[in-house]
Amino acid sequence: MDDREFFTKLASLDRGIADRWKRATGGRLSARVGEKAVEAIVIPVLLTKKVTASQAQALAMVFHTEGLNTEARIFMVTAIIAAYDNDIFFAGSAKPLITRDDLQPIDAALGMANVGKIHFTSPGTGMTYAPDLYNAIRGLIYAGKIRVFEADAALLLTRLGNYRGDLNRIVLYKGAAPAARAEMIVHEVTHAIQDWRNLDSTVKFIEADAYIAGAVAALGANPDYSFLEYKAEQTAAKELILDGSAARMDRAWTEAYANLVKRIEATPTYRASSNLKFGGADKKGRADKATLFKDALAYFKADNIFAAAVDDFYQMGSDASKYVKRLLALGGK
Repeated sequence: MDDREFFTKLASLDRGIADRWKRATGGRLSARVGEKAVEAIVIPVLLTKKVTASQAQALAMVFHTEGLNTEARIFMVTAIIAAYDNDIFFAGSAKPLITRDDLQPIDAALGMANVGKIHFTSPGTGMTYAPDLYNAIRGLIYAGKIRVFEADAALLLTRLGNYRGDLNRIVLYKGAAPAARAEMIVHEVTHAIQDWRNLDSTVKFIEADAYIAGAVAALGANPDYSFLEYKAEQTAAKELILDGSAARMDRAWTEAYANLVKRIEATPTYRASSNLKFGGADKKGRADKATLFKDALAYFKADNIFAAAVDDFYQMGSDASKYVKRLLALGGK
């Protein structure tokens, strides 16, 4: 793509970003762009507190140009992270996923082919994970207690999704391949489990648990899956789980878990936050969540929801309907 084609494409996505890029570079892709210049390009759109899908694509085009120097690229990474963390991409393009068809990615990711082999006790958090916990979260999603949205951030920094316990919300970002999206959903639902079970821990341990669960799901469904964040450590943990060795005091298991935690601590994404506390909702909110989760767990045991290889919430018929009505009543709606 030459200079003119790049500007034309950029302007079709967002004229303001295109004009600021042209002023900063003279309209030349070969121009070196420093921190101040990229700040002038990016900050005005972020200050609106809402980045649309097309604006996210425009930012991605700028981010992937070769002219950005190291300082400019660091600034842009920081700005993109801030946009994710402050819901700026969410505000610009999010849509709720409500219907059965909308929630098909959730159903697929939380099917037994993915979560059926998740059985382990975490040496870090002390929590035991099993398929019925993932089913309980799925039930809470269908009852509207956890909301799911899809947003478009042009795969910037390849962030695929997140869970926010303060909002009881899962966000799926567009653009991920189905297998990668399924791994991400299991990862984020693991965080939902931690939140709804009132787990008190630290970031490095809650993330280690989620990365292990995601790996078990992804590699269990497809042994050739190759997009793991910490491939060697996640694969080692997965093998011990499949061997039935993932008990809290098992030496090999605790060592494999510790190796993953070390990798997480060393990653720029988590270096500053790895020892921060994870504590869920306020006292009343935590009690409410515990009650709702316990009720969901009682109604949706894995051996019931997946009976006869039917992995479909709606086929539970009247039992599912009664569950949803009870859950809504407990939640005061």
